[in-house]
Amino acid sequence: MPGKEERSAPAKRQVPTIKGPDGLTGLSGPQGAVSPTPTPEKPSIPLPKGAPDLTKKPDKRAVVLGQALKQRISEVPGVAFTAEPVITGTTALLQVIPATAPHVEETTDLVHRLRGTEVPAVLAEHPGATVYLGGENPAIIDLADTVGDRMPIVVVAVVGVALVLLIIAFRSIIVPIKAALMNLLSIGASFGVVTAVFQWGWGIQLLGVDQAIPIMSFVPLFMFALIFGLSMDYEVFLLSRIKEEYERSGDPHESVVIGIGATARLITSAALIMIFVFASFVPQPDPTVKMMALGLAVAVAVDATIVRLVLVPALMSLLGHANWWWPGRERPSRPTPPTGREETAEQLELEPVG
Repeated sequence: MPGKEERSAPAKRQVPTIKGPDGLTGLSGPQGAVSPTPTPEKPSIPLPKGAPDLTKKPDKRAVVLGQALKQRISEVPGVAFTAEPVITGTTALLQVIPATAPHVEETTDLVHRLRGTEVPAVLAEHPGATVYLGGENPAIIDLADTVGDRMPIVVVAVVGVALVLLIIAFRSIIVPIKAALMNLLSIGASFGVVTAVFQWGWGIQLLGVDQAIPIMSFVPLFMFALIFGLSMDYEVFLLSRIKEEYERSGDPHESVVIGIGATARLITSAALIMIFVFASFVPQPDPTVKMMALGLAVAVAVDATIVRLVLVPALMSLLGHANWWWPGRERPSRPTPPTGREETAEQLELEPVG
């Protein structure tokens, strides 16, 4: 039959053709297999700031400098331990542990000695090298030194500006000087309490602290600025009322009595509010917050009671008219008492009816 051979003939197999390296059967893998993609490299993790890169090859000069520093510093009195230098490239990292506590004076002296004597001696033998003495303790010491150097400037500036403003406001010489001295007395009292409690450990357990701790260097500066402002506020409020009464009556003693009587409740109420606000921060776990809170609360309490209501009235009564002395200004005259019929009518009006 026609077409029989065609039906019986097997179909021709189609062989796929693959070009390129994938067509090399038996060498690169199965026919038609896809070559694996290369695995991407993991990104390198950046080192923390200040951490040594241990992959760098140590420099010989850094090795010699590190060993010289280790030998020199380990012989200094007050050094308990000096670790082996860690050399990375041209950098040598040396760890030094003092024999005393971080907040004691001996540790501060040790840092100053290393910076002023020992490290310069090593640098003299290795010209071109640079050595830095850092860490937590040196940073705190540097901050304390900076604050200590700036503290007198701040005190003089604040007190000087306050004196000028009070002189302009009250036209007096004695009153501004007395006000500044009284403010410094309140500040000194608060500094003493903070030092006795936190640095000497008097009753420190009552505040939730286990042992005596050093006072942070910026705490006195912060307290001085804030306490001086609060104290001057109470002083201006009190003196304004006393001066008003003095100009009306011309009697320095009577003006003090009337001024204290008119402002005592207001000053006491305002001081109580500030005391409770500051004292509410004492239970905080941060010791620095405890220092500032206790110091401010004590300063306001001392200023509003002992200073404003006791010392200031007593001094102004003793000085009398000298409080309000000003070049070229005359004393205010007392008001003329009533005479004649007006006096008799007033006396008759005040007499009790029998």
